[in-house]
Amino acid sequence: YQTKGVSMSRSSEVMNDDVDGEEDAAKRQMAKLLAERKAIDEEMKEVQAILDEHERVRKEKSQREREEKERQCKAEEAVRKAAESAQEQQRRAAEVAHKEALRTAR
Repeated sequence: YQTKGVSMSRSSEVMNDDVDGEEDAAKRQMAKLLAERKAIDEEMKEVQAILDEHERVRKEKSQREREEKERQCKAEEAVRKAAESAQEQQRRAAEVAHKEALRTAR
């Protein structure tokens, strides 16, 4: 009867060792997974920083293009107004010259 108890006791120890071994393996696996997760999180941060930088550069380029287009439109408008003003001055000068010619002809 006692040998049976010793045998049962050893069997329990083996089972406990198996359980402890599984627990240790699970803890090692969890630590490994957490380390991998941390590495992935860091890599994701790096990739996000690159994406954010590309987005910032794209927005800056777009802003510069808008500002350049705006300057170009203003310059074209200034040229158009200057041309209209010059035409108006020529028309007035021609009108004055015509009136002067009529006055001289009398």
